[in-house]
Amino acid sequence: MLVPLKPKIIVFLFLFCLILLLPGGLAQSRDQLSLEKTEIQEKEQKKEESKKEETKKETKATLSEEIVVIGSTPREAPLASVTRLDSRQIQTQRTTELAEILRQAPGVTVSLNGKNEFSLRLRGLESQRLTLLIDGVPLYEPFFASFDLKSLPASGLEAIQITSGATSALYGPNVLGGVVNLITRRPAAETFFRLQTSLGEAKTSAFSLEGAKLLGKIGASASVNYQHSDGFYYPDGNERKKRALSDYDRLNLNLKIIAYPGSSHELFLSAGLYRSAFGLPPALFSVRPRYWRFRNWDRDFFSLGGLHSPFPRFNFLWRLFLVKYNNSLEQYRDSSLTSLQALSTYRNDLAGLFCLGDYFPTEKFRLRASLSWRQETARIQDNLSLPFQNYRHKTGSLGLESQVSLKSGWKLVTGMSLDRLRKADSSILIRLNPLAGTIFSPADYFSLRFSLSLKSRFPTLHSLYASQVGNPELTSETGRAMEAGLIWNRWLNFTLTIFDNHFHNLIEAMRLADGTRRFRNVHEARIRGLELQIKKSFQRFSLTLCGQFLDHNNETEDRPLDTLPSRQISLQATFEPAPALEISISALAASRSFWYDFSSRQLLTLPAYENVDLVLVYKRHHFELFLRATNLLNKFFYTEPGFPWRARYFEAGFIFSL
Repeated sequence: MLVPLKPKIIVFLFLFCLILLLPGGLAQSRDQLSLEKTEIQEKEQKKEESKKEETKKETKATLSEEIVVIGSTPREAPLASVTRLDSRQIQTQRTTELAEILRQAPGVTVSLNGKNEFSLRLRGLESQRLTLLIDGVPLYEPFFASFDLKSLPASGLEAIQITSGATSALYGPNVLGGVVNLITRRPAAETFFRLQTSLGEAKTSAFSLEGAKLLGKIGASASVNYQHSDGFYYPDGNERKKRALSDYDRLNLNLKIIAYPGSSHELFLSAGLYRSAFGLPPALFSVRPRYWRFRNWDRDFFSLGGLHSPFPRFNFLWRLFLVKYNNSLEQYRDSSLTSLQALSTYRNDLAGLFCLGDYFPTEKFRLRASLSWRQETARIQDNLSLPFQNYRHKTGSLGLESQVSLKSGWKLVTGMSLDRLRKADSSILIRLNPLAGTIFSPADYFSLRFSLSLKSRFPTLHSLYASQVGNPELTSETGRAMEAGLIWNRWLNFTLTIFDNHFHNLIEAMRLADGTRRFRNVHEARIRGLELQIKKSFQRFSLTLCGQFLDHNNETEDRPLDTLPSRQISLQATFEPAPALEISISALAASRSFWYDFSSRQLLTLPAYENVDLVLVYKRHHFELFLRATNLLNKFFYTEPGFPWRARYFEAGFIFSL
């Protein structure tokens, strides 16, 4: 059953009009307000001029990290719906958990799933239908085509770019829902150093160390992050209960080296190492709970690339990458963890190449072309007594995108990608995905955009070849997206996006007549809705309000999509009552969602939930002391059945930075 959008639109219009009617957002005297406005306008004007100069001087640096480039004003905004979190926003919560930062962004839903992973959704689509990049390198696990946000700390990041919906024709296939690009810190002439450590209950600790420096024509940045915990507690009435198998150990090492051999050339090398071991908590409501833990869940990646400007108005970016996974999953018979039932091993890797050419002969015309190639390999041993099974397939993509600036602030954007999958049995799937849209920017502070696009996602190695449930005959999933957006940035920053997405041939594991399950292209789905973001900053106070309102339906079975709230609102406020003090509050509220239980053939309801986090910071020169409180209301809630989030949790730490 579809939920009408009218009440949601009314609520949104009420909130928007209320904010517009506020004289300044806070009760202040006229003189003080006038003074603050003057100071802010002067600062913003200086920042604006500085950004424009940096954009002219550092076009290559921006392009090397981002495919979709965001300008400093709405007039320079791209066709796609893009949210960019800068280093200040990342550091506001004083956490190394990436999920806690992303869940405050518009269009983002974060869930805690059965693998004890933080999984990500963009506009309702799961992580298997998204692409996660770190400096342009895809970091998804190639067999399941998914990623765990816990394996990527927030330390060492300079920015996070979230591109939802109609992304770009240049990314290639498998971006049905969007792209998240984690951009690590670039070395600069000014030395950067940051040390952060914290302690919490259940022997939970975190340590991170970052540094960056540019010396002449060579620079480097590096980060180390270590996290340990004996587990966490969840609220159960008036009690707090320890979550079984919720312990973890994680180590992240990352390095980036950049060299400038000439004024028109840049070379960069990135490498990363991730080592972890953790438990998989059993579902609370399961009749037959499982007792699993990863003995090791390891990842290594290496990337080499360059950016060259052989001609005045032409840039060429290239990048080679290799990502290797080595995971061992222990399966025990009972909670004592003394009788090992099976030990599964996954040795998977992802190798690829990405090239991007950018040609802008005039200020009114820009043409970009991309070439991408990936090889996904899975080597799986279900148990020690069984042989390894080997699977491999290859994807390739050619993308072309143009932008033409017309009179009176109009821009026309068109694009096309030709995507190809070669399966392990040498059969081939080919998809053609067009993109078209327009941007209208009559002023620097205002822009409108509209786009239509087709996207596709090829079947994963797991859905094609997994024992018992795999189906080598699967074809690709497809999606049709229509999107309209507005950006207004004057005395406050306001962004609104309305979208309507239809998906066909979605791959799901279906129960057959003989009782077995197998992947099939069976589902049709529709997700439509709106996203909004409102940002306002004063001298000592900043506020960000995000909302997502979805109307979603599994068209094949005429029921809501699983574990997807129809409404989600988040608020983040930062206040500095004194120069040395900072208070940050993050609040999130989500409506109820639904989950279809195939065993009982019933549609279950997941309750609505609220969550509030608080951060107190005391600053003194290069030092900071902070106290974090998460789930401040001590609410029992879960985003997937049987897997509750952590109870009220306190963490204290300090930061030293240069």
